[in-house]
Amino acid sequence: MEKKILTIMVALIVVAAIVVAFVMIAAGGMKTAGGFTSLFNKLENPTPSVTYGVYLEFPDDWEEQDKVIVSDTIVDMDPRSEDVTGGVTVYTVRLYFIYIDDKWADPASGSLFYVPSAEDHRDGYITVSHGLFWIDVSSPENIAVEYAIGDVIELKTVLLANQDNGNTLSFGSWLLA
Repeated sequence: MEKKILTIMVALIVVAAIVVAFVMIAAGGMKTAGGFTSLFNKLENPTPSVTYGVYLEFPDDWEEQDKVIVSDTIVDMDPRSEDVTGGVTVYTVRLYFIYIDDKWADPASGSLFYVPSAEDHRDGYITVSHGLFWIDVSSPENIAVEYAIGDVIELKTVLLANQDNGNTLSFGSWLLA
């Protein structure tokens, strides 16, 4: 009798797991934060008493020329330019992403923080305002044709000392990985 009860219990657990898996797949799978969220969460706040408008820094063990690769979902894009140099067309596209976490959020004001960047951003920093931020990606491929809003894109960069903001270690130019 006990074996039958145990068998029925195991069968019910298996059926419940299958139902949960089906519901998760039907709902679009598990939602997770993107690669930039994970990357920005590794940064540090040098002034913990400041929680809004904070200028983040890289951890001490990150060094110039370290390579960074990120995969994230494109939430918007804006083709910026086409330049022909030496017979090669280089396309620049502004890609918009969303930071989805409350690590750098102020309970009263929301999230506003700055990430060091060697790109042409506000005084050498990417502005992340209420989760939204952008980076420009230059490529010999027209990213605006190859990718669409909602696609996951893999990008890479190298950490650089940025002379424009006091040699602060910064993300360099972002390229297709």
